[in-house]
Amino acid sequence: MKQSIFTILLCLLLCDLQAQNTKQKIGFIPYADPSSIGDEGYREMAYEYLYEVATRIFINTQRFDVLDRGKFDIVKLEKEITKGDDFINSEIVAQGNALATDAIVVAKVTALSVSESEIEEGESVNDVGWSAFFTVELKQLDVETTKALGAVQLVGEHKDGGSILTGDAKSPEQAISKAITKIERDLRAWINKKFPIQMVVLDKDDGNREIYDLGGKEIGLTTKDKMSLRRIRKLPSGHTVEETIAELKFTKSDGVGEATTKFEVKNKKDWDKVVDALEEYPDEIFVMGSVRDNPLGDIFN
Repeated sequence: MKQSIFTILLCLLLCDLQAQNTKQKIGFIPYADPSSIGDEGYREMAYEYLYEVATRIFINTQRFDVLDRGKFDIVKLEKEITKGDDFINSEIVAQGNALATDAIVVAKVTALSVSESEIEEGESVNDVGWSAFFTVELKQLDVETTKALGAVQLVGEHKDGGSILTGDAKSPEQAISKAITKIERDLRAWINKKFPIQMVVLDKDDGNREIYDLGGKEIGLTTKDKMSLRRIRKLPSGHTVEETIAELKFTKSDGVGEATTKFEVKNKKDWDKVVDALEEYPDEIFVMGSVRDNPLGDIFN
């Protein structure tokens, strides 16, 4: 009988841990003001390529399941564009909540132009290249308050160099694709800053001053990641605050585990702060990745 009860409790514990470790469901929604962007075909191309690039980055982190953008009613959003960003944000969050999203990122294309170079003497139509320029504003939306959690504007451009033999785009699709590729590095930096690794604390070892967390190689964690123990809480205003309790480091003997990882505090004197935080705010304490280096410096907010 005791063995049966133990087995049941163990199964419940494992199920609970598995649920905690479920990847975040994220919605990435590109949209624009149709009256300012123009050609619908080019706009749809920009959405498609932008979505593909962002989806690849989110998936490569191994921490997200990305919803198909077709699940969001982008046509409805653009019909209501004149009602302003606050209304659009609320509508997107409402759609996202209906899909049970954990996080939402919107990409508002604020400028898009595609042009064909002029045919020079002696050239045929097949020799003509294409240029593209676009700007996009990225925002993370709070799924509870609909507030925008910071924004950044990225610019992508592909200029026709006068000859398709030098790698110029042979079509509008190629020009838009090449322009969007130019922002990939900065987009990755923004995503890493906004969505750092965040893991649940499972246990602590007072004797060795180590903590165990739920997460490892399966969520993309590597020994190159700089880690810390942080408290995440919300102020009465609805804003989220992250407070660092102590800097952490991987143990030399174990490194990164498959599903769980062990850390030790960098400064042994911080152990008492770790213990106090885990006892006082157990539901607000996480092992988190520090912000990666980003090429745009302080413009990310």
